[in-house]
Amino acid sequence: MNIHVDRLKQVQATHGREATAFILRATAGTIKNVLGPGAFVGRWKENEFLAVMTAWNLTQVEKAVENIQKIVSCSSIKWWDDQLFVHVTVGHTAVRPDDSIEFLVERVSVLRRHHSAQGDSVAKAAGL
Repeated sequence: MNIHVDRLKQVQATHGREATAFILRATAGTIKNVLGPGAFVGRWKENEFLAVMTAWNLTQVEKAVENIQKIVSCSSIKWWDDQLFVHVTVGHTAVRPDDSIEFLVERVSVLRRHHSAQGDSVAKAAGL
């Protein structure tokens, strides 16, 4: 699962690095809480997280994606006198027998970027 925190650069430009760091910590906590102890979650890029779940079926993954988006989008962060709202775009795929880690991450990232450009907030990699 590839989770991209949207509009983070705009937040940094208007509110500074501390605000973006706070948003990233809060988002990471939400992701970890939704996925639970059986998932590995880590920061992947400046505004992205990578989550790896073992022995999850597609229904469980899709429910987790829905919960991450719902909880993150319903929450805001009070920053001085402003309310900062966080939105994420999520892509997910399953591991295939010939996948390398690099190929798997690239596939889910490309899919997430493609759907994000089309205005979708969830990218399902079933067809790739």
